[in-house]
Amino acid sequence: MTAVGKAYAYVSPKTGNDFERYAGACGLTSQSELLKLLIARELKLRRLPHSRDLRAGSRQAPLPGRKKITAHLQPGLDDPFSRHIGQLGLSTSCAAAMLVEAELSEQWLASAIEWKPKRSKAVA
Repeated sequence: MTAVGKAYAYVSPKTGNDFERYAGACGLTSQSELLKLLIARELKLRRLPHSRDLRAGSRQAPLPGRKKITAHLQPGLDDPFSRHIGQLGLSTSCAAAMLVEAELSEQWLASAIEWKPKRSKAVA
């Protein structure tokens, strides 16, 4: 059996509730699935900042009152993500929290779901 890694995002209760509603509005049954999509997207786009470019403050600690969002990652996603964020000096939980917060702001998945291709003119 293949091992499954986990990515935890520790976010405020409001962010956690907003992310849960957003996942549902996108037709997903769990926040975990949405976080996995965001991790896969990050591996393609590589938009997370290096840790040296971040302001002080922690998104990684499981502080009281924070909500934990867990994504179960197969090795095909876990290993590349771990290498990517390691090169950035980020912890898994910090990177995952940044992806959650960015998606709530950008709403990439909702836009992708609503996207309609332009109708091309028929060639005679």
